[in-house]
Amino acid sequence: MSAEFDNALNTLMGGLSRPKEDEDILFLETLVDWLVELCGDDESKWKSLVLALTYKRYHLKAPEAKMSLKEALADKKSDNSSSTRGTVGNGERRIFYIAITHLFQKLLNEEKSNDLVASALDCLIQIAPLAGGSRDVCTLIESFVGAVLDSNESLMERNAQCLDFFGQESLSLLVTSGVKLCMDGIQNDKAQETLNNLLQVAADTLDEDKNILEARATGESDKDNKDTALPSTLHVFVPHRDRGKPRKKKGKKTATPATTAKKVPNRQLHNTVAELLIWSRTSLMSSNKAFAGSYNRILESSSDNISNDSKLKAKKALQCLHTIIRKERKKFNEFARKEGFMLSDLFRQDRDALKYQQIVKGKDGDINKLTKLATKSGATNVLSLITTRFASDPSKITHFESVQSLVQGWVTATELDGDTEVDKEVAKQLKEIQLARLKATIRQLRQAYKRTEREIVLASLDSTVDSHVAALLIAAALGKWEIDTDGDAQMSDADTPVDSVGCNLHLPGGVVHTVDSIKKVCDLLMSIISSDPVIFPSMADSDGSATIKAVVNMVERYLKENQTLLAVSSVDLKLPPESIETLVKRNCSIHRHDVDDIQERLNREGAKNGDITISLSWDTHDDLDLHVFLPTGVEISYANRACVEGKATLDVDMNASSPYSNTPVENVFVGDVDKHEEAPHGKYKVVVQNYGYHAKNATSTTEIPWQVVVNKNGEKEKFTGKCLNTGEASDVVACEFEYTGRTVPYKEKEQSPEAAANTVNITTSVGRTLEALTQAIKAVGQQEQMDEVRQLLNEDESGEQTEERPTLSATYEVTNRDRNNMLIFQLPARFQTIVNKVFGGGEL
Repeated sequence: MSAEFDNALNTLMGGLSRPKEDEDILFLETLVDWLVELCGDDESKWKSLVLALTYKRYHLKAPEAKMSLKEALADKKSDNSSSTRGTVGNGERRIFYIAITHLFQKLLNEEKSNDLVASALDCLIQIAPLAGGSRDVCTLIESFVGAVLDSNESLMERNAQCLDFFGQESLSLLVTSGVKLCMDGIQNDKAQETLNNLLQVAADTLDEDKNILEARATGESDKDNKDTALPSTLHVFVPHRDRGKPRKKKGKKTATPATTAKKVPNRQLHNTVAELLIWSRTSLMSSNKAFAGSYNRILESSSDNISNDSKLKAKKALQCLHTIIRKERKKFNEFARKEGFMLSDLFRQDRDALKYQQIVKGKDGDINKLTKLATKSGATNVLSLITTRFASDPSKITHFESVQSLVQGWVTATELDGDTEVDKEVAKQLKEIQLARLKATIRQLRQAYKRTEREIVLASLDSTVDSHVAALLIAAALGKWEIDTDGDAQMSDADTPVDSVGCNLHLPGGVVHTVDSIKKVCDLLMSIISSDPVIFPSMADSDGSATIKAVVNMVERYLKENQTLLAVSSVDLKLPPESIETLVKRNCSIHRHDVDDIQERLNREGAKNGDITISLSWDTHDDLDLHVFLPTGVEISYANRACVEGKATLDVDMNASSPYSNTPVENVFVGDVDKHEEAPHGKYKVVVQNYGYHAKNATSTTEIPWQVVVNKNGEKEKFTGKCLNTGEASDVVACEFEYTGRTVPYKEKEQSPEAAANTVNITTSVGRTLEALTQAIKAVGQQEQMDEVRQLLNEDESGEQTEERPTLSATYEVTNRDRNNMLIFQLPARFQTIVNKVFGGGEL
């Protein structure tokens, strides 16, 4: 592969964040065009491009990941497995959608079919349900149909013509034209085939789901069998006619201008057409005469005739189709409620009506919500059912999604104390549930770790609960003791030396804990969460983050030859020259994992830094808002984003409207650090408000945890809290402070950790989610894997070494080809099989 292709592919895989603005989307599409051009006729490059896009999308909750975990749990030696396939990926769906849709548009717009682009799309259509799920299939269908309709000038002209005659009711005629166009009106045969294949994937899934529902209804399916198939969630995401329909805007959302009120929105047209195209490929066409008759009348109607009679016929046929489809969707929704996919709703209605089979079939998120509700209300019978579900089938255990969810959801010994029998029973059941979830979390993380010869030194250098808990989970994942043994450490491999069963965890102040059993994990976890971490002045700043001195101390005292330091810390690794020299001499590497991802979120959104910077982060889809009161009395918020006199600007405001993010951030900067412009002096007040809940089951008693970071004079202060209710009733004062001016000099731009990584093997990862910890665990084995990949690539077809190449430890150079291949290699083998089957040839 050429270096140019390697570099471009690495930009896609590693250096590209979620597109937010039109220019971001344009950059991504331009990058895809460039990669397509560089691929040319080289099938191996096309394979790499397909797998690179797969890497961007794949995540721990993907169907393929769940399948891999279930298979691993069935293997008694799963804890010792050396395979790392199936646990790597970014989980970034927007890049995945935009890139694939752009490839389809290229195919659609070309007069002569590009077989290699078509083959790439064929692979991605097969991979999408496995790497992303039902949502991906439906989103791509909407995008593909939209590309076909929007590219047809005649249809767009007819849209305007219909509006002149009939206004909003012209949708019936537009749908008629759109369905016929997507059925057989695409000029490029490969594009037509690609769309048909994608539509058939959705239709086949709906038919399979419908068969499952019918088997349950007739008693042909064994409800008590835990392996009995369940319907997918495709019916939740499948396009439908109301999606994209104009809605009345409320609050801070801008109302639709009156001049465009009559226009049929493109997205509503895309969804209505896509809905009919999908359902017309299901068994409804053969089993429901009314559906088939109405659909055929649409195909037989003349879309060129926009007379009133033509409009009424099309409208009547559409109404019949929509009624039948709505009834089908209702069947799926009723099944979901009955089987326990909406358990929290059922609990609120009648907690005593919940049955074990509903708990068994419940979705992960619903089980977690139900556990909280049952604990709060003392519903011991429900907690007992959840415990039984976990005990009977380990694959049903819901692991903690993030460090924050573990810390907030873990109930300490003090909280478990109670006088009544009910309190004691609740405590007992909850402890069993917590332990089961903790084991599932460790088991999930162990799937990510490929054991290497390099010894790992693990340290939590920040004096924060989140950092210590993250490091503890990583220590448990690196160990080799049996997860399901509650007592002292036992080796999970007869050949494992006793001293390597556990993993040593270094905490601030020279404290070292050997994490060698689930009991030790629980004891340490209880200790960390129930007591404030001790801050050692020489090792931590005022906000609890470690100093460079702490990192240097770890390198000099504990890091020996050929070892890797995995440091959980927010400090940038700007090591002094002598420390870097020590690392090189000892052939050591460092990976830093920052649990606090607020800076990554700010970078993702392009937030600016001020002389004073105030940032808010939270981890739900809800719409929290940041309010900053300046010394002048002016309030900066979504309603007043900038104040020239106060030199303040709200430049990032998230979750005001869809699409909602579960990693949102808001940012206000005062003054300009780049221009050395000081913020106004005086008193500042920071308030956090919940503008509105977006979660379906949220109530006025639902708490939303948040974190505010104030960055001034080169120091960061962190404040945490929770919002309850909405509007002014939810207001919480995060902090107040007096600013008297800058007391430290402005810093020139310094070398980043990433830049330092070009000199010595220093890598970084960020985040509190389980997926983020997975990336940190994978990184510790990266150096040895790089050597393996390089040696493999240097072999000729006979399998012999063609030349002696220096290893990474000798040169500390890592090429983009090495990085790309290492990440691609760790994807599930099924993806590689799909790609090889379509393109031919062996593995990359």
